[in-house]
Amino acid sequence: MRAQWSVALRPLEKAATERIASWLPKLEHPIRTGEHNNTAFALGVMLDYARASGNAEFGKLIESRARDYYLKDRNCPLSYEPSGEDFLSPCLAEADAVRRILPEAEFAQ
Repeated sequence: MRAQWSVALRPLEKAATERIASWLPKLEHPIRTGEHNNTAFALGVMLDYARASGNAEFGKLIESRARDYYLKDRNCPLSYEPSGEDFLSPCLAEADAVRRILPEAEFAQ
């Protein structure tokens, strides 16, 4: 049954990755809200997908954009959290995305 779903969903998977790959380079600044549309949260999920599916090209794009968006960030304003509307912490979502792309020793710094 799982293989049947995989085959059935493959066109949707292909369309989604193609559209994201076309759109993501155009996103100049990440969305840093504490809600589902947070860019760091989305990049983490997409990177998990890319690695699990073996889609190395898509994974490279996700890693590249995460580096562009977050590697220069310092001192995330934790005093802004939580806003009362947040689903997640924007600061922790960013840290989680960066954790996924950097070697452990580099991330620790």
